Amino acid sequence: ILIIGGPRLAILGTKHAISSGEEKPRDEAGQLIGNDDDEEGFFTILFKYVLTNPAVYMLGLIVILDNLASMNILNWTPTFAKEKFEGITDKDTGYLMSMMAAGVLSGRVLLAFFITGKFSDRKLLGVCYGISMVMFMGMLVVPTFWMLVVGWFMMSFFMSVQAATTYSIGSEKFKGKAGVAIPIADGIGTIGALIGPPLLGWYADLTGGKIGPA
Repeated sequence: ILIIGGPRLAILGTKHAISSGEEKPRDEAGQLIGNDDDEEGFFTILFKYVLTNPAVYMLGLIVILDNLASMNILNWTPTFAKEKFEGITDKDTGYLMSMMAAGVLSGRVLLAFFITGKFSDRKLLGVCYGISMVMFMGMLVVPTFWMLVVGWFMMSFFMSVQAATTYSIGSEKFKGKAGVAIPIADGIGTIGALIGPPLLGWYADLTGGKIGPA
């Protein structure tokens, strides 16, 4: 888990090392002034507060499911497009896949401006994921390639809410320990990205190489 969440944990460790080198204020008796949590090290927080809290595993499960879906879609959508529509070129699938980034960018900006704060993070996550699933199912039956492009964009738009809401929930659950908890939950979630594409590839071989409905 620590290896999977490496980049974020490295940043966290750097911040902790910097803060540990600062001179702490002391009272007249020479005792440190401030919250005892300030003196707790990374591994103390990890094993005492984070790994013993079921919330980190629930958040990790959310990220696992998100990565399981998004990595499969990212890897197999070009194959699906070429199977379903005749005459689709690599250039076409490249344009299609760029719509994921466009959808995520648009979703995070617009949702941040107009939606965030008006609904609870849990409701926002649930509603947006529900809409994403509907968009994905629609992508499997659209009659034209350009409708697939639109569906891909809209699905990405609503899936973009995952990172922001999950981290917000993590901050709420773990308060001052969120700097350790969120990278761990994110690292757990990477399991979905590791197992998703091979599983779908195995299923594709099992069904004769077809992805999605005929």
